[in-house]
Amino acid sequence: MTELPITDIHQLIQDGRAAALAGDTLAARASFRRATELDASSVEAWVGLSSVVPILAEKREYLQKALALQPDNADAAASLRYVEQLIAQGIQLEPSRRRE
Repeated sequence: MTELPITDIHQLIQDGRAAALAGDTLAARASFRRATELDASSVEAWVGLSSVVPILAEKREYLQKALALQPDNADAAASLRYVEQLIAQGIQLEPSRRRE
């Protein structure tokens, strides 16, 4: 199997971010997941993937992977604390961010 150039991984991350901003979480998940498959050491890909999955246990797992790679990532640490607070309250799915 040939390795993709690092720019392709960055492109997948950018595509994931763009899809997430557009509200297409399925496409975002696919892009971020592919980036993590190609480069399991990409903190950006793990954090991105954590941002587009609704299941809190999954979010926690991806944030923990990101922090294992980069322990001083303040955004990932803050997100993990928030996710763990929700899980401690018995919540399993991320609360909706939609405005009515």
